Amino acid sequence: MTNCHANTIIRLLLMSVLALTTASIRAAAPTVPESDTETDLKSSLRKYFSSWQPRTEGRTPTLQSVSAELEPPTDQPLTVAPTTVKFVRIRDRLQRFMGCEPGNVSDVRANHRNGIRGEFLYLQARTVDIPFATPIDGIGETAVPIGATLFVDPTHQPGFRVGFTDNRTADSSISTDFWHYQSQSQTSGSMTGGSGFFEALLVHPNTTSVAADSLATDATFDIDFSIVDAHYRTTFHETDLCSIDLVAGARYVRIQEDLRASYSILGTTNLTTNLNFDGVGPRIGLELERPLDANRWNLFVRGYGSMLLGNVTANFTQTNALAGGTQATTSLDDSRFVPTTELEIGLNWNSANGHWNFSGGYYIATYHNALTTGRFIQGVQNHDLYKLEDDLTFSGLMTRIEVQW
Repeated sequence: MTNCHANTIIRLLLMSVLALTTASIRAAAPTVPESDTETDLKSSLRKYFSSWQPRTEGRTPTLQSVSAELEPPTDQPLTVAPTTVKFVRIRDRLQRFMGCEPGNVSDVRANHRNGIRGEFLYLQARTVDIPFATPIDGIGETAVPIGATLFVDPTHQPGFRVGFTDNRTADSSISTDFWHYQSQSQTSGSMTGGSGFFEALLVHPNTTSVAADSLATDATFDIDFSIVDAHYRTTFHETDLCSIDLVAGARYVRIQEDLRASYSILGTTNLTTNLNFDGVGPRIGLELERPLDANRWNLFVRGYGSMLLGNVTANFTQTNALAGGTQATTSLDDSRFVPTTELEIGLNWNSANGHWNFSGGYYIATYHNALTTGRFIQGVQNHDLYKLEDDLTFSGLMTRIEVQW
């Protein structure tokens, strides 16, 4: 066998090794491009075989000698660069496509994590106290008060807020909340004959039965609200000292006020009013957080402002059975612009795994240019329903629990 034949055999063997090795790599890692696999292997083989030459000079090569020559040197092992195969879930591909791929829980601030929450509210409606009866010593203009005026005054009552947050990016999220609050207060009084009378403060002054000689009186006042908020939240400032989020969205509000008052001696005078406000408008706010203990405890201050455009309706009815039924009635229907300001301040605590959040604090909200029941009754008694306005405030405590992921 000549040297030419030996070289031909060697080339055929090398081509076989190349083909088998390439097929094995493709089967193990089908995602590796074909061109990359062959290029890496050819480069490695070329470098390997350039370092040695078959020692066939002066002798006839045999199968054993060729096999011995093909054994690789121990200092130059034949290697193929490993390829890492990464499997990606369809959900992750969709999230990256939509530009809302979430980060790890530890990489996302608590305000932006996916979560559901429930909040207990303990609020009181303020600036809506209604005086409805004063004890006096007689009848007529010469009568003087002989005791404390009776008020129907809302006290602290429970309410709730529930909502959820959907994470968009590491520093943004969207959220929705629903609020509901109901308050009912009742006050009553009575006097024995000969000790005086109750002067009715809510009836129309021109009615014949002004109930100045009433011996018993009571009043019930209900005030409720329901709120729906939808917001987009984003972090625009974050340092070790504090973080500030910008909130922008919309709000819908419905506020209801109902009053029932009665004055009685032989006949009973009943007075009822109903007042409703429905408004919707944009809402913006800033939320500041100051870490106190390695991001587990945080002080928060949140301020919001809303510009509500809506409609207010109110009606007044006074009846007396002895006087033949209805004595006075009127109503109001008015478009209204109601700016709203809110403030929340308190502390929150985050669990070590980032899945639980507890918070508590103080909340106050004021609806400016609103209409209250007391102000409406004054307008009815003065025969002037033009530009009736007042401020309505809710304030009290709140505590929240939130589950996040």
